[in-house]
Amino acid sequence: MTERIVVVGFGPVAARLVDELLPAVRGGLAHLTVVGEEAEAAYNRVLVADLGVGRTTASALALSDAAALIADGVDVRLGVRVRRVDRARQQLVLSDGTTPGYDRLVFATGSRPVIPNLTGLNPDPAAPVLPAGVTALRDLRDASVLQAAVAGGKRVVVLGGGVLGLETALAAAEEGATVTVVHNGPHPLGRNIDRGGGAVLAASLRNCGVRVAGNARSTGVEHNASDGGFSALLLDDGSAIDGDLLLL
Repeated sequence: MTERIVVVGFGPVAARLVDELLPAVRGGLAHLTVVGEEAEAAYNRVLVADLGVGRTTASALALSDAAALIADGVDVRLGVRVRRVDRARQQLVLSDGTTPGYDRLVFATGSRPVIPNLTGLNPDPAAPVLPAGVTALRDLRDASVLQAAVAGGKRVVVLGGGVLGLETALAAAEEGATVTVVHNGPHPLGRNIDRGGGAVLAASLRNCGVRVAGNARSTGVEHNASDGGFSALLLDDGSAIDGDLLLL
């Protein structure tokens, strides 16, 4: 009897699972449905920052080929969300109105970006409301926003002095953007290196053209740009860091 397997989420982990299940699908042992909220099949999120600064392409990030999976018999549904799980009937209710059934249901939905609790932002992770000029850095849409800012030589404010923030800041600066890294601590990578190493790192960042604002506690965002978008990051000492794009 063919087992109905539904995978919710189509990121790197789901892509690996789908690959492992393909022999069962081809052999008629399983009917596999994959539901992805994004319009694209699985891709390597680790390299989204590189895509955002123009150092790679979306096709180079791809981990799955939706057309090839469909040809193998996988039911691939992209650009739809799961509205409800009906456990009694063993079926899902999707945003497009369809109700695929399942015998086994796998959640591979990954994580959500952290949205800080700042005045002017809605930090609700289930439905964050980000004004124009403010973006996280998690998916291809976020990368396209960063890419446009870098290509235009815009002022990019990176909130967060962790590995991803610093990698992105350095790459954006090298590609022509004016970049400021804002972090709440005496030096960047505060959880990973000591004060001496942090001082060397901060100096190296500045030598590469990245402005570093340490011991800076953010309180809110200002959106006074002509399009109503982001214009400055507000700090608790009353100062502000101007910019065209705030990258969370």
